[in-house]
This record gives sequence, structure tokens and C-alpha cells, in this order.
Amino acid sequence: MKKIVLSLLTILLGILAFGLTLYFIQFIFRDVIKIHDIYNLKWISILFCFIGFFVSGLVTRKISLKYIPLLAIQFYPFYRLDKLYFPFYLIIILFSLFGLFLARKELKRTYKFITLFFTFTILIGYLFSQPLIIKKEYFYIYQGDYFNAKLIWGSIERTKTLPPLNLYDKENKKISLPKTLTKKTIITFWATWCSSCLLEKPQLEKIKKEFKNSKDILFIDVSLDRNNKRWINYLIKNTPQGLQIISKNRGEDKTSLNITGIPFRILVNNKGDYKACRDLATMRSLIQQNDSIYNAFIYRKPEFKKYVPTEKEKEYYKSINY
Repeated sequence: MKKIVLSLLTILLGILAFGLTLYFIQFIFRDVIKIHDIYNLKWISILFCFIGFFVSGLVTRKISLKYIPLLAIQFYPFYRLDKLYFPFYLIIILFSLFGLFLARKELKRTYKFITLFFTFTILIGYLFSQPLIIKKEYFYIYQGDYFNAKLIWGSIERTKTLPPLNLYDKENKKISLPKTLTKKTIITFWATWCSSCLLEKPQLEKIKKEFKNSKDILFIDVSLDRNNKRWINYLIKNTPQGLQIISKNRGEDKTSLNITGIPFRILVNNKGDYKACRDLATMRSLIQQNDSIYNAFIYRKPEFKKYVPTEKEKEYYKSINY
């Protein structure tokens, strides 16, 4: 009995070590190095998983293997970040096993070397598959341009085309976006639990009403709710205008569109090409312009620019604990 209790306590210590390790790595990457978009970089999630499970494996390396499955609770943060979607969750599981195997004292050096080889080979592949942007002081993004940032590697695409998304209506029928697009389609990603989303809803609905008679403009709201009933209840109570649909694979869809926070909005043309546009005022201004101006915004290549804020703007950044 004493051995069982000690083993369970060791598992708890391993989970605690896992949590502290993830917090420390996050602090280094987000607050010290200031990597932009860390939660949407696949290699970050893989590295978090590998190092976290390796550390918890070191803590629990002396206990029986039959208790190790209890460490599966450590996948919960990845679930909350919507990283456990097919097929990416297979990579997450693989790297968790790599971390645990390398920590076990029973594993021979030859096997550890092979595991390390595959670990770094796969990780490097993911590392250079996405652009790496480092934020500088007073960093921000406006109309697709990056102010006070440095591109380390990779490139920011001039034009992005809508990828296949897992979208369904309230009758649970799959929606094909390419078949619904108009000359100007505004897609807003939101959720009922998102206070910022709900705060902007009245203004968004006002803009929808303003352009409701335009055949060339379509508004689509995509919910990222986990609770389907809560989303439907919101629709029944508030009757928002436009096409209302929900994502059935939040992790994959968020990664495909580089969504790191909501509300998130994209402007799409009838070819399926799009660009992000968070600001409602900018969005309203663009959709009332002619097609050439609207498309010029979508196809314009993002630029990296330097901006020196005014003293008043610096005070604002300080007030929001930038």
C-alpha cells in the first residue's frame, strides 16, 4: 500500500513538473524572446509536449511503468488549446512518447540515440514550415502589415486561399464555403463564451443591416463553441443576421487560418482569396468600395515597417501592460 501511495505521489510531482516546465518555456518564448503567434506555431506545441513529458518522465522514471498512463492527464492543456485534432494529435502523442522514452533508465543508449534522431528530424521539419516573427517594442499589426517586428525566416504570403474547413449549419448540414462566396464575403470567427466577441456584436449587426440589400456582400459568422446547444440558444435568442455556422474541428480550422484569438475576421473575394481584417471600421470602409479597391487590399503584399509611437501612445501601451 505504501508503495502505491508513493508511486501516485510521484505521478503528481511529475504532473506538477510538467506544468511548471510549460509555464517556464511559455514565458521564455512569449515574454523574453517575444515570438509572435506562439500558440499557432506547430513546432512550439511539439516542443512543449516533448520537453514537458521528458521532465515529468525524469521525475517518474523510477516508478513502475503501469503508473505512467496516468500522465495522460498532461494532454489537457493541448486539448484546451485545440491542438488535439487529426492528424496533428498523432504527432503530439508521438513526441510525448519520445520524451517519456528518453527519460526512462531502462532504455538503452542506442535506442535513445535513434529516438533523439527522429525527434530532431521531425521537429526541424516543422520548425521551418512556418514563418518566425519576433516582436519588438510597440509591435502591432494593421491591415496585414507588421509594425515593429522582424521576420527571422520564412515568408508572409501575399495572398491566402481559403483552405477546406469543417463547417456545419444549425441543422448539422456540412457547408461548402466556395459555393456560398460572393464578390465580398465577410467571415467572422467568434464564440458565445468570448466577451470581446459579444461586445462587438451590436456594431457588427448594425453593419450587416446597413448592407443587407446588397447582393454582392455576404456576412458569415463561424462559431468556435465547444457547446453546440449554447450556440443554438444564442441564435434563437438574438437572431443574428447573415449565415450562421459552426466549426466541428476547431483546432484544425484555427490552425489553417492562423487564428490565435477571437473575434477574428477575414475578407474574402469570390475566388476564395482572403486577408484578415479585425477592425470593423476598416471592414465597413472596404466593403463599400468598388471591387478593385476591395481586391487590392486582399492581394497587397504584407510589409514589415517601423513605427515610433507618440508619447500618448506610449502611455497607452504601458496602461495595457504591453
